[in-house]
Amino acid sequence: MNLPRRILPAAILAACTLLGACHRDKTPSADAGAISRAQEQLSQPAWLRQHLPARTVGYLRIPTPWGLLGAVPNGRPLDAALASEQHLKAVAALREAIAKDKLLADAGAAPFMLALLSDLRAPMEIVAVDPLGMPSPGSMLLASTQLEQRDVAKLNARFAQLGNTLRLSTPLDAKGDGALASGELLHFDAANGRLFVLMARSAQNAGAVDRGTLNALLDEVKNPKAADVVAKVAEQEQQIDASGQGLFGWVSTHGIGGVAASSIPADNVGTLPGDFTAKTDSIAFGWGTAGGHGQLQLRLHAPQARLLGYLAPKQFAPDFNVAGKPSWAVSLALPGTEQIKTFEDNLTLDFGAERAAAYRKAMAEFKQSVGFDLAELSQWVGPELVGYEDDAGTYTAMRVRDRQALYTRLQELAKTKHWAYQVATMEGAQVHSLWIPNQIGEHLRESAGSQSSDTTPQQRALLELLGRLGTHLYWVEDGDYLIFGKLPQALADRAAAKLDTRMDTWLKAQAHPGAQSLLGFVSTSRNAQRKAYYSYLQLLQYLDDASGGAVDLQSLPAAHTLNLPRDGVIGMSLNASQDDLSLGLTYEQSPLEMLTSGSNSMMAVATAGVLAAVAVPAYQDYKLRSQVVQAIASAAPAKTAILEFHQRKGRWPKNDKEAGLDANGSGTLAIGEGTIELSLADTGSAKLAGGTVVLAPERAVEGWAWRCHAVGVEDKYLPTECRHGDGKAADAVDEHKGPGYQVEDAKPAK
Repeated sequence: MNLPRRILPAAILAACTLLGACHRDKTPSADAGAISRAQEQLSQPAWLRQHLPARTVGYLRIPTPWGLLGAVPNGRPLDAALASEQHLKAVAALREAIAKDKLLADAGAAPFMLALLSDLRAPMEIVAVDPLGMPSPGSMLLASTQLEQRDVAKLNARFAQLGNTLRLSTPLDAKGDGALASGELLHFDAANGRLFVLMARSAQNAGAVDRGTLNALLDEVKNPKAADVVAKVAEQEQQIDASGQGLFGWVSTHGIGGVAASSIPADNVGTLPGDFTAKTDSIAFGWGTAGGHGQLQLRLHAPQARLLGYLAPKQFAPDFNVAGKPSWAVSLALPGTEQIKTFEDNLTLDFGAERAAAYRKAMAEFKQSVGFDLAELSQWVGPELVGYEDDAGTYTAMRVRDRQALYTRLQELAKTKHWAYQVATMEGAQVHSLWIPNQIGEHLRESAGSQSSDTTPQQRALLELLGRLGTHLYWVEDGDYLIFGKLPQALADRAAAKLDTRMDTWLKAQAHPGAQSLLGFVSTSRNAQRKAYYSYLQLLQYLDDASGGAVDLQSLPAAHTLNLPRDGVIGMSLNASQDDLSLGLTYEQSPLEMLTSGSNSMMAVATAGVLAAVAVPAYQDYKLRSQVVQAIASAAPAKTAILEFHQRKGRWPKNDKEAGLDANGSGTLAIGEGTIELSLADTGSAKLAGGTVVLAPERAVEGWAWRCHAVGVEDKYLPTECRHGDGKAADAVDEHKGPGYQVEDAKPAK
């Protein structure tokens, strides 16, 4: 009776241990609710792409700063960490610190950092709309993003803080309508925080941008009916970025391609370039997430273009086994028999008679040299050709379509072309070998009986030696594939290895494009997710330092706790289908993994960009404020002279001469009835050139203070005491405590 009681707790403990171990081995995944909450706080997915107007001819999506920093869940393994409560609390603490930090406020950086890191809650989306249905100078641009603000007054206040960077000519009214000083019209939908901006693409159509046009477009995007254009853009978007968080662009070339094609001289280059140009319907580009991996792509959509018919692979099924997981693989799609026939039938049409004749001559010489042409070769082998390295070695696999016909031709060539073909067994592997003489050897044999040869016996002997250096090919059979190795020993190594991985299964896991790939490369990266996570945490730490240090970085988990996958994907490919031609990169978090083995330099660049966008305007404002302060400080001798004159004469001097001064300082100084006027024309800044600072003496509790105000200078370039509403005289202080616009003498002399 006691044995089960003892076994039961032990069994429960063992089960819990096993479950815990299983849990630790499994990569945590964030549920849909956590991801939605994280995106609500950081960056909502794109919205305008699903609401495109009917006459859309272009679309661009720009990620938020958080998206550029890699902080937003986007369908990749880091989602669980980015959607965690600890991460969201860290971001909230950072935003609060930016809003409260006095140093950032004094530097003028806080409004910019808040606008970038707090206000923006979705990517910036820009749609080009044209009444002609094709891009033109008359196109209009409608931009939209979602903001944190849900109140018109708060958004007006933020615009005011940003100053000239985004200055309003007309503040937003109660309906959310307003305009920028540069002429763009604004509408703010306070209910959901969505801001719309309407602008002209060029000065030629600036007059078409009016409130009625904006309202009509807003009605159209809020009640979308353009299912065709939405579907066209979505089809390309899914190949590049299914997350709605990355960079994505789409441009319609409908109508433009035909015009461009007409300018291509078909008589010189044939009709193939013009056909492809005319049928190119759109161009898409960008980077984002597709299939759980990062994608960077350029895509040309050209339905039924003849060029794509020649290029598009018909199949890709590398169903042979390899030893372990390959470290890399390269695939090439060989043209099929039907493709070659169609291509050769259209030679004159596509390339012109002269080029067609040159091609046929080259193919005839090729067949004379090797004993077969491309059309025959395509009947025997292809289209799959895959080079790879696995645990056994480096090999090349090629599909064989008609093995008997291939071997029959090799045996014929062994008799007529002096090729050497044989089959032998090496350590249990049946190895096929083929020796192909080089062109020098062939030429010497053909000219052996010629009396016209002017070579000496020594030269001929040397040429014959070179002729012996031919090409060696070794292969074994594996189902429908021939597996080539560098040497017979390499093939024996493969035969002795454990072939436990199917190549097609591994390539699919590596996000290989499959049947669409003309030329593809895939490899395995190491710890790309961990490096990306730690790079982001370092950047978060830098932002925290800049805002005063409010984030508890240690509350965020370590990489081993997240069980991030060690192996990642790096790949590139040139792809073709009957409708699309594309060039792409595949990676885990950053395209620079191709060069840096997973170090997330792209996020460092993104953070530097965000900080530069904040720091550069703030520094420029600081520099201008410093010039104004220096100009005011240069008035110190004039202040002393004026007060001394008043002390002696009981009145204020009327001019510089009466005060005993000449104009000096960084600005032009003039005295009149006790006031000091400082012209800022000599500061060298266009933003200050027309401004004047006026200092006037005023009685203080003890002694005199100096009232300051400015004309023609924006408040943000002025010291606090000189700004509108803040121009009251400062409290009396000693001269060495003031910046030059406070009290200079505590008490007037009697």
